[in-house]
Amino acid sequence: MFTGLIEAIGMVDSVRGSSQGMSIRILCASLADGLAVGDSINVDGVCQTVVAADRSTFTVEAVGDTLAKTTFRKLKPGARVNLERALRADGRFGGHMVMGHVNGTARILSWRPEAGAAASEAAAWFLTLELQPSWADRVVPEGSIAVDGVSLTVAEVAPGAAGAGLSASAGFLARMSIIPHTRKATTLGLRQQGDLVNIELDILASYVRAAIKAAGPLEAGLTPQKLTSWGYS
Repeated sequence: MFTGLIEAIGMVDSVRGSSQGMSIRILCASLADGLAVGDSINVDGVCQTVVAADRSTFTVEAVGDTLAKTTFRKLKPGARVNLERALRADGRFGGHMVMGHVNGTARILSWRPEAGAAASEAAAWFLTLELQPSWADRVVPEGSIAVDGVSLTVAEVAPGAAGAGLSASAGFLARMSIIPHTRKATTLGLRQQGDLVNIELDILASYVRAAIKAAGPLEAGLTPQKLTSWGYS
C-alpha cells in the first residue's frame, strides 16, 4: 500500500517489449540503491514489482490489464515518472490509502494558475479533469483521488457541459487545487492540457459502493418492528 506522497521523480531509461508485455527500466539513484527484487513500488500511480535493480536503476514489467488501463503503453525513454516505495508498517501515514490499482485514465481539460495570478512558482494552480461517467458515485468534493500516484483532494465536482472541451463520450468534471510544492515535487508540473493521467479512485468509496450494491434495494420506511427484527430494543 502507498500514501500518494511522491518520494522522487525518476526517468524512463529504456522500454522493451516482451512476449508477456513491457519491460521498463527507470533511472533514479536516490531510490534504486535501496530496492531489492520483489519490492513493490508505485510508478505514476501503478503498483509494480521490482524484477531487477542496481545502484542507479531498477526494472519493472507491465502486462495485460496494466497496459490496457494506464498510460504505460505510451511510455518512452526520457519520460519522467512519479515514484513512491510501499509504506512501511511503522511509517507515517501522510496522504490517503493508495493501492496502486489504477481504475483508468483521464484527460486534463485545463491546467492553469488561479484567476488573476501569474504563472509563477509561488502560485497555486487548478487542475480540471474529465472523469468517466461510471466513476461519479466515487468522487465527491473534499474526497481523495490519486492522479499519476499523487494524493490529491477534490475541490469541486461538476457535470459535463457543452463547450467545456469534453469528448464525445462526455463524463463529468473534477477540479483540484495544486499547491506549489506538489507541482515542483511531482510530474504534475510537467503536464499540459490534453495529457492523459492515471486515476485511482478512493478505495474506501469503492468498498462502500460494492457493499450497497450487494445489499440490494433499500426498503422504504422505518418502523419499530423493523428495528426489533434488526436486534434493537
